[in-house]
Amino acid sequence: MARTVNQRTIQLIQEFEGYEKALPNGDCIAYLDTLANKRSWSPGYRGLWTIGWGSTGPGITEGTRWTRAQATTALAKEVNKKAAEVAAYLTYPVNDNQFGAVVSLAYNVGTGGIHGILNLINQGRIEEAGN
Repeated sequence: MARTVNQRTIQLIQEFEGYEKALPNGDCIAYLDTLANKRSWSPGYRGLWTIGWGSTGPGITEGTRWTRAQATTALAKEVNKKAAEVAAYLTYPVNDNQFGAVVSLAYNVGTGGIHGILNLINQGRIEEAGN
């Protein structure tokens, strides 16, 4: 059975990400995230098109518009994907809140960006991983 995150994890991600560029009717429009890691940018790259609660990826471009329901669905889909990736890598038992914190970080930076933290958790070095 796949491990899922608790509702507090979803709320945490929503708090950190924010529901950006909301329109008066609750829809949202894509915005150019210029805070992404600039060291990896190629010449001429201006940022990463983002929408809703930090959703990025194919099909999100200037002018993309989503309803709040679409943003919520995209968030749930991506969180479930990150939860499956984190659960597949973890071998050390963590509680629901610890698991949610790791999934939240993976949502923000990608699973590849947290292998060091996952390795520390698997060694039982939870406090060190949290720091």
